[in-house]
Amino acid sequence: MLAGPHVHAEQMREAVTCHVAAQPVAYRCSPEVPFFTGQPGFPDRLDASKISRYEMGDFAKKALDLGVNYIGGCCGCEGSHIRQMARAIGKLPAEEREWAADYGKPQSATEAYIEIREQTGAAPGA
Repeated sequence: MLAGPHVHAEQMREAVTCHVAAQPVAYRCSPEVPFFTGQPGFPDRLDASKISRYEMGDFAKKALDLGVNYIGGCCGCEGSHIRQMARAIGKLPAEEREWAADYGKPQSATEAYIEIREQTGAAPGA
């Protein structure tokens, strides 16, 4: 029997009342060896135990329903895993978000200083 990441998220959420982060590895582990570095294929033959992006998406939805505050991924996770997790919990692509970045405005203090310097004609360090 293989344990999925949702088992540990549920145990963590039940154990504490503070914020909980869940960033599972994208590998199946057994109850006997609950860590991927102890699996027979470690370090370079874990492909057969890889969790699909849809399984990671299911995990993300379950974790959100459990009240997990920060959901991500760790070792073995790829962009497809994270993208499916985001989709499963209803996250939108950056260009569709209400709070999309305005690239016409400075995004950092350095960019703001450059803009002010260009507007005022001040020399660097002046």
